[in-house]
Amino acid sequence: ASIALTYDNGSIQTVTLTGNVTFTDSIADGESIVLMLNAGASHTVTFPTMTWVSSGGNAAPTLTANDTIVFWKIGSVLYGAYAGSYT
Repeated sequence: ASIALTYDNGSIQTVTLTGNVTFTDSIADGESIVLMLNAGASHTVTFPTMTWVSSGGNAAPTLTANDTIVFWKIGSVLYGAYAGSYT
C-alpha cells in the first residue's frame, strides 16, 4: 500500500497498519504534519527520501507499536523526527 504524507489530510494523521506500507512525500515547503503510526513494528514501513533529525544522525527510527513522527519541509528538503511512543 502507498500513503501520501500530505497536509491535505490534516496536520495530525493517525494510521493503523494492516500490512506493509510506503509513504510518499506530498508536503509543500513550509508545511508540517504529525503522524501517529500504530503497528509500525509489525510491518515493513518505507519512508520517502528525507533528512532524519535524531541524536543518532540521519537514520530512520526503529518503530515500536505506537509511534509519533513529525515531518516538515523547508524548500525542497523533507525532514523527519521521531517524537516518541504513544499509548
